Amino acid sequence: MMASVYRSDFFQAGEYRLFVSEHVPKSPRGRVILCAPFLEEKQFCRRYFRHLAQLLAQMDWHVIRFDSVGEGDSEGELQDASIEDALRCIESIAATTEKQDGLPLVLIGLRWGGTLALLSGSVNADAVIAIEPLRRGEEYLQQLLRQNLVTQMATWGAVRQSREVLLKEAAQGKSINIQGYELGSCLIEQMRQVDLPESAPAPRVAVIKLGALDEPPMAAWHQHLDRWGASYTPVDGLPFWYEPKHHDVQKIALTQSVQLQLSEWFS
Repeated sequence: MMASVYRSDFFQAGEYRLFVSEHVPKSPRGRVILCAPFLEEKQFCRRYFRHLAQLLAQMDWHVIRFDSVGEGDSEGELQDASIEDALRCIESIAATTEKQDGLPLVLIGLRWGGTLALLSGSVNADAVIAIEPLRRGEEYLQQLLRQNLVTQMATWGAVRQSREVLLKEAAQGKSINIQGYELGSCLIEQMRQVDLPESAPAPRVAVIKLGALDEPPMAAWHQHLDRWGASYTPVDGLPFWYEPKHHDVQKIALTQSVQLQLSEWFS
């Protein structure tokens, strides 16, 4: 187990510069790119991702975290961003950060980041670990729209714009405010079309879901898991990506599941 060096810098990804943080061990066994959740979920999970990065670096993985276009310290406006932009960010990070010849590249994503990792087949990663990914973009968008309604109730004491009205406005080119973030009409429309890929995004795929240990995968996931030849691991725990009261920076069971999966694949 080697000590790692932390560094951060900006990387050029097309027309944008992305802010990237790296934990680099002396003798890396490969690279891990962490794909963060979206909006406020990313903020709630920031400390956990940093903790996970540090632990994986102790296992001699070169771990890379980044802000996508329009997020955090990266360039661009979120209102103008698209799913293609987000996928290009992952591709650019994979292509730009220091490669280790013959050593594996692994994508690890949480929630929307897990979905993007599963959609990043063009990266040619050796493995993907998707933690609580969203199966369909439409379902995730409806979750976000419900949060907009909650905000309206808190602000005005009533719902002034229903989900149907919000989606109609997005179709007319207007942005939608979610958790204080402006999502552009392009991203909204693209999100509605997102579904998981038919073919496996990598030679090795694992899906990790939080819940009861004896909880089987939902029927809707069976087809994807079978088609990809993917493993499925339930981890005992509560959702922590939008509930601060469930936040525990270590998330020992989840972290151990990730570490174990990497060890099984790349001993």
